[in-house]
Amino acid sequence: MRDARRRRLRGLMRLAVFVLIVVIAIWISVRVAIAVPDVRVFDGRPYTVRAGDTLWSIALAVYGHERDPRQVVYEIEQENHFQDGSLREGQRIVLPYLE
Repeated sequence: MRDARRRRLRGLMRLAVFVLIVVIAIWISVRVAIAVPDVRVFDGRPYTVRAGDTLWSIALAVYGHERDPRQVVYEIEQENHFQDGSLREGQRIVLPYLE
């Protein structure tokens, strides 16, 4: 009788641990799903080049002085597959998302 009670108690403990692990796994996956930002944000945003714009001036105007403009210019060039970095008025470029 005592052995049966111990086995039952062990079985209940195993079930409780299993249920706890499942609840924690579900909670973590929900937290991760909520934490992942919308992928569309990372696609970049369009920008129409105005007269007098340079990659440097766009980098400073859009991304501010918190970022190294050289790195921003490089990222814009990479995103738009520029070879020489020359811009034309009215040209549409994509400004990349930078963390």
